[in-house]
Amino acid sequence: MNINNLHFGYEATQSIINGLSVSLTPGHIVGLLGQNGAGKTTLLKLIAGLCFPTSGEIEIFGQQPKNRDPKFLQELFFIPEDFTLPNMTIQQYAHYYGVFYPCFDKALFQRALKSFELNTQQCLPALSYGQTKMFLTAFALSTRAKLLILDEPSNGLDISNKQVWKELLLKEINEEQLVIISTHQVHDIENIIDSLLLMKEGKILINTSLMELENKLYCGFQREAPSPSTVFYSEKRSGGYAIIKENANEQPSAIDLELLFQACIKNSTIADLFSGEKHG
Repeated sequence: MNINNLHFGYEATQSIINGLSVSLTPGHIVGLLGQNGAGKTTLLKLIAGLCFPTSGEIEIFGQQPKNRDPKFLQELFFIPEDFTLPNMTIQQYAHYYGVFYPCFDKALFQRALKSFELNTQQCLPALSYGQTKMFLTAFALSTRAKLLILDEPSNGLDISNKQVWKELLLKEINEEQLVIISTHQVHDIENIIDSLLLMKEGKILINTSLMELENKLYCGFQREAPSPSTVFYSEKRSGGYAIIKENANEQPSAIDLELLFQACIKNSTIADLFSGEKHG
């Protein structure tokens, strides 16, 4: 996926995506984070060909999404945050819509439904919001599409089903697939993504791997309030301060994505450690 100098606004005077450029490659589960209004959902719609760029280019699998070529669409599955499903059973949906995906995996679909404790005779409109998200996840994974776009996919899932959801993604995604997960539920994705896109004001602020984040940043905790000159960001927590700073001494630490998000929003100089243009 290559996006170059992308611009978009729903109205001529309203700019949402502002010169955004990014490259992504298969074999990654990418977390897409940003504040409300940063342009995350709009970017996902542009990638899926549901919105058309004002200017700039998007190329995915050698195709431009705006053309809505069937060969492109059969390699894409998009779970939006809001959706409407037809009045039919799970079995009927798989029968009628699975044929659009040449690699649809019926065995995987059955395994995923079983993991979520759903059955094929359940009627889609009768499912709860969380059950519908689980059904859509099961179907998305079963398409074996090369690009999966998931917008707030874990909303509505209880604690146990969130764990099932994570396990399914880690187990069933292969190296030929690219998965983009946009969410505000940071803790739901921190153990499954291997890469991070962070958006601010319609642009990519950070585009990097979690490994690079851990190499360049240190997340820690200390009792005393840190000097602002020594950290990118700190916040008061029970018993002390959570901090994030440059990992000058190559100290091992796990990245706290919620802390990193707040740090990037409050102090954009943290992005100077990374390149927002490349990813592989």
